[in-house]
Amino acid sequence: MIISESMSGLSKEEIEDSYMFKLIKRGIKKEFPFVIDVRVDEVSLPSYNTIFVDMILDFETLKRELDMEPQPWIKPFNIPYSAIGINLILKGDDEILYVIRKEFESIIDKVSKATIIPDEYVLKNKRGYRLNFGLGNFILETL
Repeated sequence: MIISESMSGLSKEEIEDSYMFKLIKRGIKKEFPFVIDVRVDEVSLPSYNTIFVDMILDFETLKRELDMEPQPWIKPFNIPYSAIGINLILKGDDEILYVIRKEFESIIDKVSKATIIPDEYVLKNKRGYRLNFGLGNFILETL
């Protein structure tokens, strides 16, 4: 396990326990039934001011919901498979997959920039500026 701190000085656990992260997680899981978990990307945490969030996907539900076949290189495995886009997991209409990616980004962006969230619940960096969240990877833990 990587133990790291973000450039804001917050740990992965502190971020995942925050109100903003919980809003993002709830919004994504409500909108996308194939997302089984949302996690902070630990690898990029110490390197960027943006907090990237990874989507943990249920492969069978993903295929069924989007009615698409897997890419030829997706084979049964026992280690996580990480991709920057769903188009690297499923083959199908790239325009549809692009729209889905934009929907993920929209939910994250709306929460990240929401002015309605009380100031005490907003995550801030060491200088006191609001932290941004961004879409990380799509992860299949096993097939």
